[in-house]
Amino acid sequence: MSNFYVIKNTPGGKTSAGVPYSEFSNGEFAYRMWEKQKEDAETAENAMPLGVWADSVGLSNEDFNAAFEIAMGDSFDPTNRNIPNEWTPSLDDKSRLVFQGQTFGWGDEIQGAMGALADVVSGKAGEESFGDLYSKYRDSERERIKEFRTNQPMTALKYELGGAVISPAGIFKAPKIIKQMSTGKQAMAAS
Repeated sequence: MSNFYVIKNTPGGKTSAGVPYSEFSNGEFAYRMWEKQKEDAETAENAMPLGVWADSVGLSNEDFNAAFEIAMGDSFDPTNRNIPNEWTPSLDDKSRLVFQGQTFGWGDEIQGAMGALADVVSGKAGEESFGDLYSKYRDSERERIKEFRTNQPMTALKYELGGAVISPAGIFKAPKIIKQMSTGKQAMAAS
């Protein structure tokens, strides 16, 4: 199965009716994708329950809950989905924090600019200005970074510091960052 976010963020991605994917919230888009999967199934037994489908495409808990709410409005018979008690960062999340460290905190802004530029160059921007697109992509990136920092702050710190150290200029900046941390955080970062 494809990753939901890769499909949702496909430059120029549109529904069969020509509506850009960006017009839908993640929850609504997920619900529509799941509905399409059900319609395309050869038999009712082959159609995946919403929870199983959500896990197979890498849907976040927040977006699953939003899709579930929409489904409930459609008189949907809910299925069980195992939601882990502990948040686990994906490889994308780890890479995002390393990049944030390598760029000394500018990673979200760079991703915002690159996303907006890609939309403008590809013609996907439509009526949205570069500034609006930049804000949308930057804010999305910030949310993902915040989620990691909130759910696993010490792990996030390790990846960010690691990124700062492997950045060519980071060799000089990392000792200063570590010195400014409390003793407890220094010990946790070293472990």
